[in-house]
Amino acid sequence: MMVEKKSKKITTRVTEIVDRKTGEILYDEGTTVSFEREPDYVKLYLNDISRLMNLTVSGHRTLFALLRKMNFDCEIILTTSVRKEMVEGLVMPNNTFKHSIMDLVDAGILFRKANNHYLVNPKLIARGSWADIRKIVLTISYSEDGRMIQTEFQGQGQPRIPFPEDNASNVS
Repeated sequence: MMVEKKSKKITTRVTEIVDRKTGEILYDEGTTVSFEREPDYVKLYLNDISRLMNLTVSGHRTLFALLRKMNFDCEIILTTSVRKEMVEGLVMPNNTFKHSIMDLVDAGILFRKANNHYLVNPKLIARGSWADIRKIVLTISYSEDGRMIQTEFQGQGQPRIPFPEDNASNVS
């Protein structure tokens, strides 16, 4: 069982009222705000998805890079400049990057919506506030039709899922 590490970010706002003649501080107020950081098991979850979907190392690296560009509607739009930036950041040939994206589509992790416009399978990966998604449950079901990998996000709210319910990931 993983224990969630908590990290606090402290922001301090200080308001002072100073007597200009004497330099005496007449009023002093400070505010501190803290919040939890996203737990490490999100990265472990993505590693597990990569292994279960038999992604290559370049496919796994491409998935991580693409997810950084995913919006809250589970869309990734690869403009020429974004694609170039990713290829350079991954230190990967452009053809390898393109093949990795095709592998992600073939695996059911991405859906091609239009040229250079992809939707991430929300049954596997969704974007939302960590306050809304407090637990990720990965289920693998086996049947005559093959292996089905499905994710459930549990928390106070739910991430926005822009696909119909029948878009589970079926993997043979």
